[in-house]
Amino acid sequence: MISRRQFLARAAATAAEPRILCGAGTERGFSFGLVADAQYADSDDKGTRYYRASVEKLGAAVEDFQREDLAFCVHLGDLIDRQWRSFAEISRPLASSRHRWHHLLGNHDFEVLDEEKARVPLRLGMPGRYYSLDRKSTRLN
Repeated sequence: MISRRQFLARAAATAAEPRILCGAGTERGFSFGLVADAQYADSDDKGTRYYRASVEKLGAAVEDFQREDLAFCVHLGDLIDRQWRSFAEISRPLASSRHRWHHLLGNHDFEVLDEEKARVPLRLGMPGRYYSLDRKSTRLN
């Protein structure tokens, strides 16, 4: 098993491709879309953070993925930067996707009120805080 950091480094090496091919050595393999750190918030820009631009950027990724034959898409965490209401706005581009989206949790996804924290995985359509996906002979944990 590789660490998240190693996975991201390998994924960055394939940045020219909007997908990752998995299942090498299997009959046909499969591809999936990958996006990380949208970090949307209805907040003014700060330094290199352009919070409101996240919706448009994620929408552009969804549009690119629409043209691809992907098994699914994954967001690697920090879909929002803060506040529960941010989930509604950043989820709009995902709702228009023809692909199923899976989410990993990031620390910013929990920058919500304490009473909302337990509901974050459900809000993202996750079966739990931790889960795995099996596709052909590949397991993503």
